[in-house]
Order: sequence, then structure tokens, then C-alpha cells
Amino acid sequence: MIINDMAFRIGGEAGQGLESSGSAFSKALIRAGLHVVAVPDAYSRIRGGHNFMTIRANREPVYAAAEGIQVLIALNAETIQRHLNTMVPGSALICDAGLEFDRSVLDGRDIRLVDAPLLEIARTEGNELMINTASVAVAAGLTGFDIKYILSVISEGFDRQGTDIAKANYHVAEAAYKWAAENHPGFGWQLKAIEGPKRVTINANQAFAMGALMAGCKFVADYPMTPTTPVLE
Repeated sequence: MIINDMAFRIGGEAGQGLESSGSAFSKALIRAGLHVVAVPDAYSRIRGGHNFMTIRANREPVYAAAEGIQVLIALNAETIQRHLNTMVPGSALICDAGLEFDRSVLDGRDIRLVDAPLLEIARTEGNELMINTASVAVAAGLTGFDIKYILSVISEGFDRQGTDIAKANYHVAEAAYKWAAENHPGFGWQLKAIEGPKRVTINANQAFAMGALMAGCKFVADYPMTPTTPVLE
């Protein structure tokens, strides 16, 4: 069993909230004392297309994303088609139990299929838009990552949207985590909190903007479009 050395990838369509889910998961990992690099990937278009984010977590400092993926979270079938070959032996594929895809592509591969009731849990405990929360919680349950770090990020991110929304996301996360822990024990990669200093979560656009200000930048002219909009903000 390998502890605190693995990479996740979450993929789906633009508009499914991949970046927010991936960023929240990254923040939870950092709060647990781990070193994290998260790299989003998006089509250069106004709307639509395949998006994904790769998250690498390690006990030691990391400076780049990993090539091999231990956990792939697929919110649509295209994600499986595009990223199946990046999965290492013994890895896990997390998807909704109702997702339609050719399961024969897994034949002969050392990949654990975690076909979780993501949509069912989201609808029962909250609403179907919370399927991202459920998918991240399943990944946490699969890897033994303490749910309290996920819940702390939910509390911070959803409380300002209303107590009911925060509570619903709490319930979705707890139910999905429990399902994964009970149905898929013994996964070969695990994540455990470690002691360490508190760290700031910062992305490259924020670092770029801060550097420009510190260098004396007084004016910026730019068209607001992903991925540069946060620089203007």
C-alpha cells in the first residue's frame, strides 16, 4: 500500500463544475498537510468541450503534475475514452452507476471500477447538481482520506450561499464517503493527514497578478476570457 503519493484526474463537460470541485479537493488536501499541484485543462472556446483537472498529492513538495493517474473521476463517458490510457495498474475509475459507456474497454486492465450511486446520493441528500460533491467524497472514502477536511472546505465555500445548501452538501459528502468506505476497502493508494505548517492555496493567475503588482504594473488592457480573466480580477 502506497501512502501520500498519488494523482487524481476529474473530467467532464464544460459547465459541470470541474474546476471548482478540483480546487476544493486540492484545498482539502493542503489542509491535511499534503503538498499539492493541480493543473486544469480546458478547450479554448466560449462554451462546451471536454475539461479536466489533474491533482497530484504527495508528502514531499511537488512541482509538476504526474503522468500516471491512480484515480480517474469520470463525469461523462468521453472522460473515460480520453484518459483511460493514463491510468496505472491497480488504479480506480470512479463514475456514476448509471453512466453509459462501453465497459468492455476495461477488460484485461488492472483497473478497479467504482460505479457509485453518485446521482442517487446527490438527489436523495440534496439535488443532482451536487454530484460533484458526491464524486469527490467517494474519492476520499476510497483512499481513506479524512472526510473532515472535505467538510471544512464545504463549510467555507457554501455557507455564504445559505445554511441549507451547506447542510445538503454536507449530507451528500458524508453519504458518498460512507458508501465508498464500505464498498471499496483496501485500495492500493491511501491519503493520510500529516503534521506541517499551514499553507496558502494559490493558483498561477493569482501569482502572476501579484508579481505584476509588486513589479510596479499600473495598467492592464485585456479581453476577459478563460483562462486569463482571474488576472484582471
